[in-house]
Amino acid sequence: MEIDPWAWGWVSIGTLSAAFATVVLAAVTFHLVRRTKDIAKASEADLKAQWRPVLVPTLEDPELAHDSDAKLLSLVVRIRNVGRGPALYVRAQVETPPANDPGGVSPQHWSPGTLAPDDAQELVFRLPKVPEFAQLLLDYRDLADNTHGTSVTITFHDGRPYFYDVHLVEHKVTVLGDAVYPQDGLRSVL
Repeated sequence: MEIDPWAWGWVSIGTLSAAFATVVLAAVTFHLVRRTKDIAKASEADLKAQWRPVLVPTLEDPELAHDSDAKLLSLVVRIRNVGRGPALYVRAQVETPPANDPGGVSPQHWSPGTLAPDDAQELVFRLPKVPEFAQLLLDYRDLADNTHGTSVTITFHDGRPYFYDVHLVEHKVTVLGDAVYPQDGLRSVL
């Protein structure tokens, strides 16, 4: 029996073509697997973001009331949960610059509570005097027990408090002494 050299050549070419096609299909499959993982991660992040609580001050300016009996000031701040998930174990404190007060002031008559989506809460803080700046620190958790935080810088201009900046953090709680007050060049904006 005689072997045709052309037949073996075509078989070799066919085998090489099949091997090349297999490598191409493996590369395409690898790319599709990576892309599917990226889409799954994005979907997970989107789902977390949809159910994340977000505590922010309401559009109403904070108020400052003088109490002549106790010689203290009452700083009234309203916060709202604008996120889609409940804010659990909410902790609130107002921190003033260390020269005024080395620690934070907790709100009166409100223990760490819960704010459902779109719920609002009025917080009253008792301060010994009008500070130049203050920072409202809010820490809270979501249903998955992830920690979140909001820090709100409050400036006092002509004896009235104003919100200056709102900063949201995820997987971190706010820390006393970690306040970011407005820089000198930005104070003249008010």
